[in-house]
Amino acid sequence: MRDMKTIIGSRIDTSIDTGSLLVPINSLSHYIQRFSDPGLYHAHGLKEYQLSKSGSLARVAHKGRYFALTSHHQSKLADYDYDELVVTNRERSRYYSGHRAVFPIEVGENEYSFDCLVYEFTDLVRSGRIPSDVWYQIPEESRGYSTPKPIIICTVGYPSYRNHIDYESSSYPIGPNAVWGFEKEPRIVGRLSFSPISPIDFEPSGMSGSPVFAVRMEGTLLKLFLAGILTEASRTAFNFLPLNRIIPALNSIA
Repeated sequence: MRDMKTIIGSRIDTSIDTGSLLVPINSLSHYIQRFSDPGLYHAHGLKEYQLSKSGSLARVAHKGRYFALTSHHQSKLADYDYDELVVTNRERSRYYSGHRAVFPIEVGENEYSFDCLVYEFTDLVRSGRIPSDVWYQIPEESRGYSTPKPIIICTVGYPSYRNHIDYESSSYPIGPNAVWGFEKEPRIVGRLSFSPISPIDFEPSGMSGSPVFAVRMEGTLLKLFLAGILTEASRTAFNFLPLNRIIPALNSIA
């Protein structure tokens, strides 16, 4: 994991304002991890193969409701049904499916240019079956505005090379990867992009749907914000759907 002190040139005791608490800069990726999960899908009627993995997901809270966000292609390419996505309550070792899925398409867009699916878990969180502190609360000032200029960007997701289900032993070792980077000019319309600070030694396949966070300077404070969700990635470029395109989709859900 990249040492933030060497990136920003700050002292080791420098902290990031997350909106709810101050997080030491070298612990930021651990904080971000709580809002990221593997993209797990429950296969009905296949007892030995009840779970399969495709990509990652981001957990967000917006206006008192709770949503999991994924890229559309990670479920479409594997032909999963929308009711098969599950999120985990690791304290109870339980899996829960959402009570609805929404695929919003922007006016004039085709399904893959938006590339986002929204799953709602509000009922499960309000009933206490999933804790509320593992969903990133989107602050009101972030809703619908352009993406602030970032100092540095980070995503935490679950690449396929180290996150696969062992069906023989019925086990699933979870292993998140954090990637730090700097903003770069996007080459895909409707996306923002960053390049890793140093070359990564793994294929990022399986990280689609991961939350993408960034740090901005506000006065003398370093502040964390959700920048979007990862949609395409290679070893040299990570592309993501910006939050200001996702917010209208969340607002459209009645």
